Order: sequence, then C-alpha cells, then structure tokens
Amino acid sequence: MSDTESTELVILHLEDNPMDREMVQKKLESEGLKCRILTCETKEQFENALQRGGFDLMLVDYQLPSFSGKDALVLAQKHCPDVPFIFLSGVMGEETAIDSLKDGATDYVLKQRMERLIPAVNRAFKEAEEHRQREAAELAQARSEARFRVFMDNLPGLAFIKDKDRNWVWLSHRWEDIVENPDQLIGTGNDDFLPPATVISSREIEERVLQSGMPADNTEKFGPKDDPERQWLMTRFLIEQPNESPMLGGVAFDITDRIRAQLNLAAEKDRLRQLVEHNMAILAEHETRLA
Repeated sequence: MSDTESTELVILHLEDNPMDREMVQKKLESEGLKCRILTCETKEQFENALQRGGFDLMLVDYQLPSFSGKDALVLAQKHCPDVPFIFLSGVMGEETAIDSLKDGATDYVLKQRMERLIPAVNRAFKEAEEHRQREAAELAQARSEARFRVFMDNLPGLAFIKDKDRNWVWLSHRWEDIVENPDQLIGTGNDDFLPPATVISSREIEERVLQSGMPADNTEKFGPKDDPERQWLMTRFLIEQPNESPMLGGVAFDITDRIRAQLNLAAEKDRLRQLVEHNMAILAEHETRLA
C-alpha cells in the first residue's frame, strides 16, 4: 500500500510526449495512488503553473525540444522550493543525475525503470513532510524564544541564566544599565563580577538551588563602578531540561532606593522621637520648677 494512498495528490507533470504522459498516469493509477495530474509541455505553461501553485509534486522530463530539465529545476527552486521535484527521463547519465540532486532535485527516475516511480514519490513526500515539520518546529522555537526575550527584557530587573557550573550563558538587555559590555560576562561566574563579600554567600545559595531544586531569595550588593553598593533582591530558581543538566535562572530587582527610603524614614522617626523626648524633658523640668 502506498504511503500516500489515503490522500489525493496533485502532480505537475512536465512532459511533451503524450505516450509518456499516458504511461506515467497508468503507472500511478495501477499502484493505487490517488492523484490528479496537471500536464504542461512548454516553458511558458510550466512557469505559469509554478506561479499558480496548488500542487504537491513535480515530475519533469529532463530533455524537451526547447526547454531543458535543468532550466525547469531553476524555475522550480525559484517559485516552489519546498515542493518535491523528481526528474523522469529516458536518458540521464550518472553525472547529470548527481548534479541535479546537488542543484535541488529530490530524486530521478529513468523511464526504463518505472517500478522506481512510486517508491520515489513516496520517499519524496516523506522527506517533504519531515522538512515541513522541521521548519514548523524551528519556527515555533523561534517564536517561543522571541516571546521569552521580549518578556524577560521588559522585566523591571536583571534576568539571567547560568549553566550547571554557575557561569552566565544568557543576560537580559537591562544588564547594559550596570555593565558597559554584558557580553563579556558570558562564560564567567559571580567570582568575576560580585564584590568579594558577596561571592561566598552567592556561591552557597546557587549551589543549594542546583542541588535541591528549591528556589531561593536573598539580597546582594553589586553594581556599576560609580555605585558598587547598590542592593538587589535576587531570586534564583532551577530550570529543568530533558536529557540535559539543569540550569540556574534568576531575576534581580534593584531595591537600593527602597532601602535608602526605609533608612531615611527610620532616621527621621528616630530624630522625631529624640525631639519629642527632649521637649518632654524640658516640659517636665519646667513643671518641677513651677511646683
């Protein structure tokens, strides 16, 4: 049973010999292949058909009176590069056949060996389907990566991913706010970036997350040279990967201004408390004198 038996296929057949066209049609029908054949004999007819599209496979004679199969392949690659292209020729040398495959043809079948036609058609469709699935998967991955990048780059913080050895492999674009060239950090770890006082605690936290799989929050100090004491709320978490070592993800939010505001508020409260206590002491002393 043919792999393509359950679906009607549309085949574009470039052939100027009526007897050969009939031979091909009978061969396809005898093998139970459900198909509709669109025939053309000239370059103009072939190019018009390519521009219209709507077919699943091309069968092309290599030798035509005023139009070569090589030229047909060039046109097919230009207009329908994803449609399988099979040369079906009475005369085709080995070197020519190899060159045609290099140029983009899917396969070739000699008219003297028509028993190869159906296997070649089935193989062409299988390869085309695998190619479409591959392209669809690559497109889906590209879209997913684009969405991920947009999401992470718009977080109000620094996002990052590290490998199992705690070296950075990806940084969001907001790292440019604190590092002149974030790319220089790729492949390095905290030891090359964080202040010495923070290195040990950071290493312990990241190793614990990698080993336990449990997320962790903490505060760390690091920043640009003009403000190395900026404080960040750091969240780290494990990124599981099928059949690969887990990675470490993280997001750091700048909480320096909030902490400074809290410290300023605490200092202001303390100043007010001292002022109230001082005034209360003066009032108490004044009352004692009056008494």
